[in-house]
Amino acid sequence: MSINIRKFPVSEVYKENIEEIRTLYPGKSEFRVSPYEYDAGSKFSGSSENCICFIISGSCELTFSNMEPVVVKHGDVFEWPRGRYWVKADDPAGVKYVNVWNLKEIIKRRAKNT
Repeated sequence: MSINIRKFPVSEVYKENIEEIRTLYPGKSEFRVSPYEYDAGSKFSGSSENCICFIISGSCELTFSNMEPVVVKHGDVFEWPRGRYWVKADDPAGVKYVNVWNLKEIIKRRAKNT
């Protein structure tokens, strides 16, 4: 199992500006748009709901449960899968990314599991 990485036009549309990404997801009660920035050498793990991830600058190695590590870099966009993850920011500039969660889908899924 692997993630499908696509390219997006950073220089044309996003210009490293979270507000411009937010314009793609206008429903404030429907979407959560969150920026993240980590220095070179940062390593951490966590767990997350699935979301869309935009790599704004730099690069990092991501490992998701039951998947091989993958390097994502400036201009990549992909679906961040639900579950455990590990991040290693080896780029000299670190990594800056934005995750977008569809809150309605998350609430609906969680309601089914209760």
